[in-house]
Amino acid sequence: MTKITVRYASIDHFSQTRSFSTLVAARRYAFKWLGEFPEVGSTYAVSGDGVGRITVSGVTIQQLLQGELAQGGAFQVHVGHVNEDYASVRFYLDRSFATLAEANARAQELDEEGCDGIRLVGTTEAAQAEIAAQQAAYEAQLYEDRQHEAYPF
Repeated sequence: MTKITVRYASIDHFSQTRSFSTLVAARRYAFKWLGEFPEVGSTYAVSGDGVGRITVSGVTIQQLLQGELAQGGAFQVHVGHVNEDYASVRFYLDRSFATLAEANARAQELDEEGCDGIRLVGTTEAAQAEIAAQQAAYEAQLYEDRQHEAYPF
């Protein structure tokens, strides 16, 4: 991936520029400054309180804040961002994939990068059923590994 440069500027003339090699790290930085509900323009985003503005190079502002949308993918990977100031988590779409195996591989990559949370979402009934079956198998394996102890889900 290309270098992603994110510049933050506030109304009190504070500014900070950081460069990132991954989209996830750049998003984490952007959401740190933008907060929970940014207003997104065509080339920039403004924090919900109007104090700060983010501009970006290397990707579009839409890619930075909303993720890459692969057309027709039945399996979506959503990534969480923790806003410690508001004690909340916001999930955004990272990518969508045609198969659960591809989505699982991406989720594993994001987990290794230290994301705040990852969700798999099915956009069709068949995809939702496949994700549910995978989750049930995982829970059954945990139950078996715990030698049939009750496991709180």
